[in-house]
Amino acid sequence: MKHPFNYKLWDGTKVMSRPFAIDRMSINDVWLEQSYEPNHYGIPFDWKSVHNIIDIGANTGTFTLFAAWRARTAHIHSVEPEPGNLKILEENVRQNGLQNRVHVHPVAMGAKEETLTLHIAHQSSGGHSLHKYTDDSHGITVPVKPLMSILDQLNGATCDFLKMDCEGAEYDIFYSLPEEAFARLPFMAVEFHHFSDDPRHRPGPLKEFLTQKGYTIQEHKKSLCFAYKK
Repeated sequence: MKHPFNYKLWDGTKVMSRPFAIDRMSINDVWLEQSYEPNHYGIPFDWKSVHNIIDIGANTGTFTLFAAWRARTAHIHSVEPEPGNLKILEENVRQNGLQNRVHVHPVAMGAKEETLTLHIAHQSSGGHSLHKYTDDSHGITVPVKPLMSILDQLNGATCDFLKMDCEGAEYDIFYSLPEEAFARLPFMAVEFHHFSDDPRHRPGPLKEFLTQKGYTIQEHKKSLCFAYKK
């Protein structure tokens, strides 16, 4: 396989990428299409007031780098369990001098602290999941932690922007959160997946669940929405 290479973006950010279509798609999605930029979709959002960001399913760090650029003083907790993605993520953090602001967590997120099988998708470096939804994969063992394990590190502060793209784990993560946690999650960008037979593990029930928690749901791309408290 060819070696990774760097893109240098207009603001000077360096993004290490592999010769995978999914890596290039992620850069286009985050930086060019601005899929995680609320203001681009008519939702006023003040990045200068952001102090803490959590990136669940950080992959190689494309959103982490974007968030670090938009919120220049924020601390970012980047969660990625897959070793190949994790290596590129850590290099992207290092080569952009973000070690003091970006905290990498080499774990998967789920309902509780445990050890589970992460199914490594052979055809997509962005398709690894705790759910076995394809035969074209193999399993590795990874540590799993609940979202509260990171929120507890914020010393009572809010997570001003939660980005979640974790291939079906979003349901266990949200449904297991204690009630008081939602008051500390005022703004979220969530991607939905459908890999489980559990009837609650569907976009509809999860959106209804978040609505009951006081969130306004605004969809802007297939399977991706913003959830925020006005």
